[in-house]
Amino acid sequence: MLFVFFYRVPHSFHLKLCASFPYLLGDGEERPRLEEYIRKNDLEKNVKILGFIENPYPYIKSSTATVLTSLSEGFSFVLVESVMLDTPIISTDVGVARELIDKYKCGELISYDEKELASVMIKYIAKYDGHKAPFGIGNEYDIKTEVKQTIDLIDTAIEKSFGEAKIKKLPYPEITVNEYELNGHEIRVGSPYVLRVIKDGVPYEYLIDRKNGSDKLIVFNNGAVAGGNVSVPVFQRHSWAKSLKCSSIYCMDPTLYLNSFLQIGWGIGKNDNYYLENSIADAFEKHGFVPKIYLHVNLCSAADNSAQLVPFLKSAETMNQIGEYNDIEVFLHYEPEKGHNGLNMDDALGFLYGVLKIS
Repeated sequence: MLFVFFYRVPHSFHLKLCASFPYLLGDGEERPRLEEYIRKNDLEKNVKILGFIENPYPYIKSSTATVLTSLSEGFSFVLVESVMLDTPIISTDVGVARELIDKYKCGELISYDEKELASVMIKYIAKYDGHKAPFGIGNEYDIKTEVKQTIDLIDTAIEKSFGEAKIKKLPYPEITVNEYELNGHEIRVGSPYVLRVIKDGVPYEYLIDRKNGSDKLIVFNNGAVAGGNVSVPVFQRHSWAKSLKCSSIYCMDPTLYLNSFLQIGWGIGKNDNYYLENSIADAFEKHGFVPKIYLHVNLCSAADNSAQLVPFLKSAETMNQIGEYNDIEVFLHYEPEKGHNGLNMDDALGFLYGVLKIS
């Protein structure tokens, strides 16, 4: 018995959970990571990566099932080909998977969860006796049908994207300058506006509200943008500007423009063009200076703390050649009823005003 995988590899996928002999067909940038994982976990005798196979059909035909674990897909020709070869499909709800399974009873939909996948695969192993009943798909999915289905799917996705876009362009005046013009730009006072700085073809956008008579400044960065699908600048908490007793800047994360499904990007950019030149710790070492830092930590965001706070503190321990190192104060905040949401506006501003000594 064997399983054939056609996949975009999920981040938490564990081959140890596969009770049979999986073959992985195809090549791509994830292959070295998979090979290293197989090596480290002594799975060479249990998992085979076959790479690019010009004719995969004999493998599909003789498989217990074809497994597709993508987060997103187009039409998914491979699922149709599998069903035409009377091989069941185990797939996330992408492409044509649901239509095939509902119509031909040819497999199971799974969520993006490794334990669920393992459970379904084990079930198929237990009931497989070497014989597979035909699904009767016939010639319904010839190449013309596939092409038409793909075009329809693309058209529907485009219409849905425009129809469901919830993020509207904010009604602030905009000024666009190139990076080399930035030193000559004078920040406006008295009314908020968007300053767009073009560097290496990338727009870095800032909503600036400089108040008369204020020498204090609060800078806000984006968190996650619900739903993604960003085509205009997003300035989270911009409505706070009217209530603030000091000047403020709201930063747009240009990484969000790169993918319509991306909800958060941390300003990282692309593999060949990093938008942030340094991490925080790298910047401290580069300039030999650590400013006074106040970390207000939400204890109800365990994932954020382990993925962000702990790595930052570890990097702070190993920083070298720091000429001026100010204290880092950590405030632990715990309100289970609010969960991940943490501080409301009044509490957040009260904390910030205390740090900035604004009465």
